[in-house]
Amino acid sequence: MKKYLIVGMLCIGICLGQTIDDLNTEQKLRYNRNKLSIDIVQKTLGGVVGNNYGSESWNQWTAHKGLGNKITEYEFFAIAGYKNEAKNIKEEYIKSKSKVVNSLLMMGASVPLFFIGGSLIGNVHVTPKEERNLGYTMMIGGFGLGAVGLVKFMLASPSLRNNSVPYSAVKPIMEEYNKNLIKDIINNKK
Repeated sequence: MKKYLIVGMLCIGICLGQTIDDLNTEQKLRYNRNKLSIDIVQKTLGGVVGNNYGSESWNQWTAHKGLGNKITEYEFFAIAGYKNEAKNIKEEYIKSKSKVVNSLLMMGASVPLFFIGGSLIGNVHVTPKEERNLGYTMMIGGFGLGAVGLVKFMLASPSLRNNSVPYSAVKPIMEEYNKNLIKDIINNKK
């Protein structure tokens, strides 16, 4: 009875413990073209207190499919089978991108508003008082619009660079996907 149990456990271990070494050359090519990999992004400009120059940021990572084909965070989750998470991440990315575009439009619109206001002020002795007041209002409005646009841009743009899911959560997903990929290739499913 013990022998059968040991042989059974050995067979299960061999079946579940398949690695890339178990693949032939053609299967390794298929694996390398379809595997997922994750790289941690290195900071290049230092950081805040407690982060040294060149330290690793565990919340910033990039995903690749195959041999260096960079994919987005939501594509990573879609490929790995997490369709709902991929959809949510993509929606958040689109919202962040529209916030950045809106802030850039605000900053762009503030420049002509500021200069038109300045031209309305013109020469204090020649320009009528109502026109000067309109010019001051336009200059102040242009400056305010530009400042608000800049603040919105500074708050929204980091969300385009940062991942919504930390590296520690995606690493096991990647490893599980790659293990299943090896099993599927061995069983001729892919």
